[in-house]
Amino acid sequence: MPTVAGELDLGDEWVGRQEWLKEVVREAAKQLQLEPSGRALPMGPRSGFDYARWILIGEPEPDTYFAFGIASRRADRRTPIWMQVNSGTGGWPTVDVRVTASALAQRETELPGRAHTRLWIPVDAPAYLE
Repeated sequence: MPTVAGELDLGDEWVGRQEWLKEVVREAAKQLQLEPSGRALPMGPRSGFDYARWILIGEPEPDTYFAFGIASRRADRRTPIWMQVNSGTGGWPTVDVRVTASALAQRETELPGRAHTRLWIPVDAPAYLE
């Protein structure tokens, strides 16, 4: 939730870094932001994110997407940057099995935010990075 100053409540380590985090999301998604038509996918608040972009993967189904962005309600000391795949995407059963059987899932004792309809995956973004 935005604070009085308009910043996201990301904890003390992230105060004043909202614009920097948005730039990280924009740059990381830059090469992946286009639909096959060449149209840029929208960026902004959506699906539990304060600021995110949906990105077309195209596998295992042509309409498989994931979201990448800032999720202040999931922010912890480790990262405010998250990926999300939800059951509305094409190929959800395959994506769900692949992610939960991956090395990432083995590294995480439990995928944070794991639900039957969404996978929330943390993207390491330590606050000390410039």
